[in-house]
Amino acid sequence: MHLVSSFQKHGLNRKKAETIRVILDGSSTGYENMAKDEALLLLSASLDTPVLRLYNFHPPCISIGRSQQYPGELNVEKCAEKGIDIVRRPTGGLSILHMNDFTYCVVLPAQKKDSRFDLASFALVSRGIVRALSILGIKAEVAVRKMKYEKGYQWCFQSVFGIDIEWKGNKICGSAQRVGKNGILQHGTMIISRPDISFADLTLRNKITGSPRSSGENYFVTLEESGIPNCDYYSISKAFILGFQEVLKVEALLDHFRPDEIELSEELTAGKYMNESWLKYGHF
Repeated sequence: MHLVSSFQKHGLNRKKAETIRVILDGSSTGYENMAKDEALLLLSASLDTPVLRLYNFHPPCISIGRSQQYPGELNVEKCAEKGIDIVRRPTGGLSILHMNDFTYCVVLPAQKKDSRFDLASFALVSRGIVRALSILGIKAEVAVRKMKYEKGYQWCFQSVFGIDIEWKGNKICGSAQRVGKNGILQHGTMIISRPDISFADLTLRNKITGSPRSSGENYFVTLEESGIPNCDYYSISKAFILGFQEVLKVEALLDHFRPDEIELSEELTAGKYMNESWLKYGHF
């Protein structure tokens, strides 16, 4: 409540004709987080309003891409020993270790008549992230790459592809997306401080590739390592809200989950994301 009240003092809740719903969601399990994101996508057509959800993970979690093989290179026993959950995302991409991280979710309704929110303007999401990082004092840029995943890669932050956002040549934000009939879902993660555990510690060592980036430890950069003075959840959230307001030319409206979104996310949590068949095979 204190966090929301603090944002309201900065005038971030005045409703105008064009708004973006902002949900400051704090910490949830990986299963709940993926269910909440998908629920927002599936119900987006009913509100016809873009959504920006900001959150993190507790307990620590590894999210794997929708089409990734499970367990692949993951050392499942080591993850369990360290208290790290594993969940399959509704989006593509490679594995992300959600520990000491900040995660965003943007949902854009497909039928929005304003051209700023149609499928062709999806690149605005990346511009919003870059602007948010600029507000934090990080001069990041979108890296446009044609490189596909190299065989054997397990981790998002050990590879370069697609819509990566980089700072001084190092990945600072890894994102994934899904286009559905109701709209677009994009979510992504930035690491605030380097985890105590390495990617290699959670990978079956006899399956680590010979690539110089296979360990993933030397390619990504954390927000702390970029030298910004404030790396707390409040400061990053405020920068994201202001960045998306500016790029999308909308007013941020602080909001909460609607009853139907809560109900659907709870159904998805129990029936899909905690379902062993979904984790293992990507269907249930």
